[in-house]
Amino acid sequence: MASLPNCQFFKISADGKELKGYSKDDEYKNYIEGYSLGSVSSYKSAYGHEFDPVSARILVKPGDVGELYGKFLDKETHKFEVTIVHRTTNGNKPFEHKINVYSGCTIESLAIVAMEDGNTFYDLTFTFGKVSVELNAIGDDGKPEKIGPYVYNVVESKSE
Repeated sequence: MASLPNCQFFKISADGKELKGYSKDDEYKNYIEGYSLGSVSSYKSAYGHEFDPVSARILVKPGDVGELYGKFLDKETHKFEVTIVHRTTNGNKPFEHKINVYSGCTIESLAIVAMEDGNTFYDLTFTFGKVSVELNAIGDDGKPEKIGPYVYNVVESKSE
């Protein structure tokens, strides 16, 4: 079971090396727990499809996740890959409602938030070079049905 209520699960890699997570949830062991409710917002402009930066709040624990701030401050520009899994339930059956995979990411901002309950979070925003979006929507039979994945390369302004 996740330590945060109604959280999302994150996988984050920095320069190809995965940051080891801490989640004890049976299905998401070693993922990072946090929140990113919208996680992808796009619109059409005169220049093609544009995407807003993604906002997330991740729970900080000692280890790789705690070192993310140092990677953000490092003079070298690190490229990140971020996967965000939104899980929900249909009746009593949990399922992955939405999975977004972002690659070629740059962390644009990172704030350290110390909560009164003793938890510490990183509030971050990031931009990305490519996004993959996969949904599982409830069909007429009451069961989740896969939609996608839809992959868009922001750098090349095209779907893949």
